[in-house]
Amino acid sequence: MGFLDHQGESELPFTQEKVFNAILQAIPTIEGMEISTFDKLQSRIVVKAGISIMSWGENIPIQLSKISENKTKIKITSTPKTGILFGGAFDLGKNRNNIEQILSATSRILSSEIYNNFYESDANNDKFSISFQIHDSNTWNNIKIKLIDFYKEYNFTKILIDKEESFMLGCDEKKGYISMTLDKNIITIVTFKVMKLDSDIIDSITNLNKNKVEALINEDEIYEKIMIEIENDKKIKSTWAKSFAQSNGDENKANALYINLRIEEIKKSQNI
Repeated sequence: MGFLDHQGESELPFTQEKVFNAILQAIPTIEGMEISTFDKLQSRIVVKAGISIMSWGENIPIQLSKISENKTKIKITSTPKTGILFGGAFDLGKNRNNIEQILSATSRILSSEIYNNFYESDANNDKFSISFQIHDSNTWNNIKIKLIDFYKEYNFTKILIDKEESFMLGCDEKKGYISMTLDKNIITIVTFKVMKLDSDIIDSITNLNKNKVEALINEDEIYEKIMIEIENDKKIKSTWAKSFAQSNGDENKANALYINLRIEEIKKSQNI
């Protein structure tokens, strides 16, 4: 671990799977953080924290390990993206704060009565739920259309609730329901006493995010390209001039603004 890195550990009285799923739900609730990659098999999640007044952003790998059946160790490392460059050696407590926020948000999810597993089905097969992160505001409506189309075959065509962050389908002749809720950017779909979602529809729904997820992965490459421009003094002159002018001559602020402007320029040129 480098001298700029900060590391935190905690032991939680939950199964490794529950902690993993809770982290996936917790990260989107923390301002400025997003999930970069995750691997359930290796129990590893990588989080990105964006540029702030206190830092140039951080990479935050999270590793889980099983202590016992109902006890899990969580290890979090927060590392500045820029090392000692551009003030990276002075994080003003940002890395330590990242760790505290993740642990706090995860504990809050786990202790909440409304906690839902990433994928859950009860013993009687009456209730089924799946939760996942979305990256596009249009995904909500697209998934709603797919659910309506899928369940009309089973006569669940009565719309009981249709609001901005909640949706429910029912049937006059049968018990049961299909509900969908949105919390931050986590969608949870629950089916109760009705034909649960099959693998094809689940794949269809989750693949709605495929292009956006690929865009998030590409974003790491964009950051690297921009940092090389700055380090090698090969900044785009027009963009740098705009950044410098809008920062009133403050070079540190101008660097941060330059990065944000270049990200938008590159994304636009690549149609991301």
